[in-house]
Amino acid sequence: PAGSLPLTRTVNMDVDLYPITYGIVAFYGAIMLIGIFTNAAVAFASYQDKKLRNTCNILIALASLVDCLHLTGHIVLIYSFASGNLLTNSYTCVWIEFLPMIGQNSGCVFIVVIAIDRLLACLFPIWYRRKKTILYIFCHLSGVSLYVSYHFFNIFSNIYPVDLICMVPSNYLGEAKLNWWFPSLGCSLLSVIVYTIVAIRIKTANLQGSQIRMFKSLGVIFASVICGNVGTFTLANVFNKYFKGPDFKMEVLMDLIIGIPVNLSLATNYLVYYATSSEYRRGFKRQISVLTGKSWRKRGTASVSSLNA
Repeated sequence: PAGSLPLTRTVNMDVDLYPITYGIVAFYGAIMLIGIFTNAAVAFASYQDKKLRNTCNILIALASLVDCLHLTGHIVLIYSFASGNLLTNSYTCVWIEFLPMIGQNSGCVFIVVIAIDRLLACLFPIWYRRKKTILYIFCHLSGVSLYVSYHFFNIFSNIYPVDLICMVPSNYLGEAKLNWWFPSLGCSLLSVIVYTIVAIRIKTANLQGSQIRMFKSLGVIFASVICGNVGTFTLANVFNKYFKGPDFKMEVLMDLIIGIPVNLSLATNYLVYYATSSEYRRGFKRQISVLTGKSWRKRGTASVSSLNA
């Protein structure tokens, strides 16, 4: 999750890294804690509140859970820097980061899944209300599973023994890197196209109320995730183009900087839902009241962000 350039040199472990490198690793530690806590809160809100158990809410909850899984990939990075044992064999790393890689690739395709869900709700509202929820969710999860399976096939087809700094992107060796980048970028572009169609549909149909509010909430989330992905891809390409043959210290620093945009996007979902959805905001306030030991009283009347079309 921290970057996309595998660090494959065997080096003297006494090498001095740039001081800012340790600061960025600490930043990843903070992002990991914040992101896991807040994404878990988003997922738990659907369990806690019956009004947040509609199909789209369930998909949002699942997306939040896989983001939590993705962020756990930072644990080994932080441990490596704290212990001074920076390098790990690639065959060991791929199994250490197995679950975080599931989270990473699932999170990428869940953006498309949620966009498609909103498109179906707009185009086929009667069918959407009558659909069988369990079968519908199963179909989406089947697509997610196929996408994740492709990436594991890609990883294990291109893996070779080498020492590297163990992070999720470090496992994409050789051709696996491009075979991962382009589908990931494709998911971002596809979600933009689908969500643009949804926006046009909402505007032409003069839809109001919950549709508009949820469209705005998800729109901000999509923008954040896509900007994070595009920012990471852009930084990787810039560094690859203008920094030829960097030494180990610079390579480590570049790899960590590359991952900053996408990791920031993983930690902002909670803030977006809190700011734009009264249903989620009520759920979060209830959670905060439980943690602080204060009594919570529901205010307001009607739901304003139901996700049923």
